[in-house]
Amino acid sequence: MKWLILTHSADNSEKISAYLQSKDCQVTIANIDSDFDKLVADIRGVKNFFVCDSHVLAENPKFLFLYGLIAERGQFVFVSGKNCEELKALSGDSEEFVYGTKVSDVLKELKSKFKDCFAADKKSTALNELLSRGLPFNADCMVHFIEKDKPEIVELVYDAGLDINSWTEDGVPVLCAAARCDKLEYVKWLLKRNADVNIISKDRGYSPVMDAVWKKNLEMVKLFIKAGANLDIMSSDGQPILVLAVGNGDAKIVEVLLKAGANPDIQDSMGMSARSYANLFKKADLVKILNKFPKKE
Repeated sequence: MKWLILTHSADNSEKISAYLQSKDCQVTIANIDSDFDKLVADIRGVKNFFVCDSHVLAENPKFLFLYGLIAERGQFVFVSGKNCEELKALSGDSEEFVYGTKVSDVLKELKSKFKDCFAADKKSTALNELLSRGLPFNADCMVHFIEKDKPEIVELVYDAGLDINSWTEDGVPVLCAAARCDKLEYVKWLLKRNADVNIISKDRGYSPVMDAVWKKNLEMVKLFIKAGANLDIMSSDGQPILVLAVGNGDAKIVEVLLKAGANPDIQDSMGMSARSYANLFKKADLVKILNKFPKKE
C-alpha cells in the first residue's frame, strides 16, 4: 500500500513514516516547498495521505490547490492541524477523512483504522487490475477462471469485492458452479470464505451438495455434509437428494448420505422415493444399503 505524507518538516513525519513502514507500506514524504510539478506527480501516484500540521502548510499559497487534489484522489486521508474545520469543507463528512489538532491523536486514529485502509486499498488495486486486463467484475468471470483453473484471477475477482454468494447470468451460484466442474480445491476455497453451503441454483433448484451428488464426487459430498449441508432440499423438479443419488447408482454416496441423515423415504414429484426406485430397478447393492436404515414415517 502506498502512502504520501505531506509536511513542512521531515521531523514531524518520522513517527508516521515509521509506523507505515512497519506495516510494509511504501511511503513518500513530500515537503510543501518541493518542486511543484514533482509534488503534484507524487500526489497523483498515491491514494492514501497523511497531512501534517495543516495550519502551517496553509501558509504556503500552493497548499489549497494541493489539498484539493488530495481530497479528490484520497482513498483515506488523515489530517493534523489547527485549521481542520476549514479543510472539512473540501472533503465533506466522509469516514475516510480523519481530522485532529495533534499529530499524535491523528496517528492513533490511523492505527485504529489501518485494517480498513488496507482492505480498501486491496479492493481498489484488484478492481483496477481487472479493468486494466479488460476483465468483467462479476460471478461469470469468477466461474470462468475457476473452470480454467486460474487461481490468481479468481483471487483478484474476490479481492475486488465480489459477493462470494453471487449468481451467474444463468442463475448458478459460484459454489454450485465449482461443484459442477469438479473443482474440489475451489470448493474448499469458497467455503473458507463463507460461501453459503445451502445456496440454491435458479436453474435446477440444486444446492451445492446436490451438484456434487450429480457429479458423483464422493469427497466433495463429504465436504459439503461436514460444512452443514441440508439434505432435505428438493430440486425444482421435485427430486430429493437420495433419489438423485440412487439414480446415479453410486453406492458409496448413497451410504454416506444415509449415515448423514438423508431420508430414503421422501417422495419425489412422481410419488416415488429413493427406496422405491432402488427396488423398482432392482439395484441390489443399493437395496442392501437402504435396508440397513429403517423406513421413516
